[in-house]
Amino acid sequence: MIPLWEPKPSHKTPWVTWTVLLLCGAGFVFHRTRDPYTQQAWLEALAFVPDLVDKSDEMLGPWTRALSALWLHTSVAHLAINALYLWVFGDRVESRLGHVRFASLFVISGLGGAVAQWATTPEASVPMVGASAAIAGILAARLLLYPREPITVWNLLRIEPLPAWMPVCGWFFVQSVATWVGMRNVAVGRTAANAAHLGGFFVGLAVTALFLAFERLRPGKSQSNEGADADSDASIAGI
Repeated sequence: MIPLWEPKPSHKTPWVTWTVLLLCGAGFVFHRTRDPYTQQAWLEALAFVPDLVDKSDEMLGPWTRALSALWLHTSVAHLAINALYLWVFGDRVESRLGHVRFASLFVISGLGGAVAQWATTPEASVPMVGASAAIAGILAARLLLYPREPITVWNLLRIEPLPAWMPVCGWFFVQSVATWVGMRNVAVGRTAANAAHLGGFFVGLAVTALFLAFERLRPGKSQSNEGADADSDASIAGI
């Protein structure tokens, strides 16, 4: 199933979501319109490479690449899929968490994905680029915050609204299988950093859970956020 749109938008401006989409689009255009030599140079300088973590003389150098790699994508399809998922799932999450916490969730999930890819394939020398792991963290937040609120999806033969947990869990299942296959087949594993996707997802779950825990320690702040997005009450109560 493919998510298409959010049937109950927040009616707030998702500034961070828009900014991420703009930066990813700009990064793709600037990268892919260069000559092949420059494109390769960009990858060597900005992409995250697990193999460099243990070989680099710089302590933080390889991990700064995990941040720069978020804004590069390998193809139009790669960029379009990431943009679609961020556009569909990001609006309500950003409205609920606020711009700063949403941006933090995005970046931390992206870093978590890089750590997961390094932990599972520490000798991989293939450059890793894309915002998939960071967006996976946004999916995890949507699952925690609004599991039963609908997402309109294309489900094989028809378009229909389904509870958010269904497309998110479907995505998780596909990524889990792909990670399992990739860890056993080098040729498959080199095409997509699925372990990074799962890592970003689990980090997103943890970060969102921490945000909610801190809110419970500050009842006034929690009530203020819920009042700003009133239809969140039922879903949050079910966590």
